[in-house]
Amino acid sequence: MNASSSQKQVRYDEKLSERVQRLASGRWAEVLDRAGVEVGSNPNKKTHCPLHEDKKPKFRFENKAGDGNWHCAVCGHGSGMNLLMRAKGLNFVEAAKLIIEQFEGNGARSMPESIPRKPYVAPERPVDQIERRRASYAKTWSEAKEVVEGDPVFRYLRSRIPGFSQVPAVIRFHPAMPFYGVPPEGAYVGRDYGLHPCMVSAVVDENGRCCNIHRTFLTTEGKKLALQEPDPDDPTILVDLPAKKLMPSIDAKHYQIRLAKPQEGLLGIAEGIETALAAMVYSGVPTWSVVATTGMVNFLIPEAITRLVIFADNDKLTATGVNPGLAAARRLLDRPDVAPRIAEGSLSVLIRTPETVGTDMVDFLQEVTSSQQWQLNI
Repeated sequence: MNASSSQKQVRYDEKLSERVQRLASGRWAEVLDRAGVEVGSNPNKKTHCPLHEDKKPKFRFENKAGDGNWHCAVCGHGSGMNLLMRAKGLNFVEAAKLIIEQFEGNGARSMPESIPRKPYVAPERPVDQIERRRASYAKTWSEAKEVVEGDPVFRYLRSRIPGFSQVPAVIRFHPAMPFYGVPPEGAYVGRDYGLHPCMVSAVVDENGRCCNIHRTFLTTEGKKLALQEPDPDDPTILVDLPAKKLMPSIDAKHYQIRLAKPQEGLLGIAEGIETALAAMVYSGVPTWSVVATTGMVNFLIPEAITRLVIFADNDKLTATGVNPGLAAARRLLDRPDVAPRIAEGSLSVLIRTPETVGTDMVDFLQEVTSSQQWQLNI
């Protein structure tokens, strides 16, 4: 090995995620621009989301910590890497290669000397902060009650999911949760909209320990709470406030809402809670919610599971022609810890999605007739 190759080996003796962090940190606007993902030039002004078609701007590229963080009233939020993967339909390795080619490939601009060459070590949340957040999860859960027929949670689920009857124990009814609007620039919380009924669901990590609480705010009649407030960039425009929220995170990578016990190695997964419940009602497959596409991509399939059914949302195509729901399911199957299990036959996987674009299992269940049932072959 010559001297130059030896130096290169030392430089890249780091994990792929660390290498991407070293290259892209503080440069996500450039990374996304080179990849053809439009995020706008003004971080304080909303623009059109690159992940879906919208008539009103609902996307903000905040990039506060230099990690490319973004927020969309429709698509949720995430990091620059998450946005790149979703917008271009790439898995992590493919997105990482794209970034490396941008900054280290032939003809790429060299890295400034001020960028450290040592492996990047991601900062960890302080232990006391994690414990405070775990305590807040426990407090919220203890304040919630078992769901009973006639309360707002039961009425909400029955109205959304035809044939639904039994509420899993991981779902509870909180009679009065505080609801806050979008925090203004530099503030921690937004406007206080008072106390509202809420469906709370326990989100657990791969070890079954609670790592967050999912909240769906409701009305007393069992409808999803619908509130609006003026857009901070244009007060003449009212924007919808999300009725579904997670509590402040402790950054668990693998998480899910375990709505049922797997049966003889069989498990289904879906994004939302209602989607997973609808899948169970329709197919009989015990199904967990993975909350969102990020949870789908990162889902850690238990070793005891030998048959997995993915009930993927048939999302509308993004501006770059990607179906986020199906792309997330395929990225899960391409992961290096999953693909070998499929190849060797220890894990079989089916992806099931409604035929109609822009629908999920809730929509499908509401429209389906007995003559249109799937043959799942499981």
